[in-house]
Amino acid sequence: MRQLRYNMIHSKAKCMMETDRNHMRKSLALIAIIVGALAMSAACSPRSTNRGHIPPPSQLEKLKIGQHSKSYVRNILGAPSTVGTFDNEVWYYIGRRIEQWAFFRESIIEQKIVAIYFNDLGKIEYIQRYSKQDGREIEMVGRKTPTSGRELGVIEQIIGNLGRFNKQASQ
Repeated sequence: MRQLRYNMIHSKAKCMMETDRNHMRKSLALIAIIVGALAMSAACSPRSTNRGHIPPPSQLEKLKIGQHSKSYVRNILGAPSTVGTFDNEVWYYIGRRIEQWAFFRESIIEQKIVAIYFNDLGKIEYIQRYSKQDGREIEMVGRKTPTSGRELGVIEQIIGNLGRFNKQASQ
């Protein structure tokens, strides 16, 4: 009788343990699915970044046309993002807010440019503000510029380099 009672209790406990294991596996699977879904949804949310520096209006108000020099502007606003390509008398402070969704190409949401023009004496001539709407897209040309000479294959390059090494320089 004792053996029968022991077997019944043991089999009941074993059955409960298997039920607990199955319940635990289902719970872990559900947690893994929820965590995976959250991770995927976080990866799909837009990533917004700010690049560059746009001086705040309070700093720009300190600049007086015809009075302040380049060194004063540099002390107030910091170094410019870039200077004019053909004329160093224009300083540009450029700032952008860029957004990217997952693996898609990033897009410019907002762009502001402050251009400070200087006269020949190095004093502020005028200040101009530009936005994204003032810009224009420039298409890249797909043509290639041919170069003179002949193209060498991989083996020709390897063989051509044999003997070109200076033995005295390596010692």
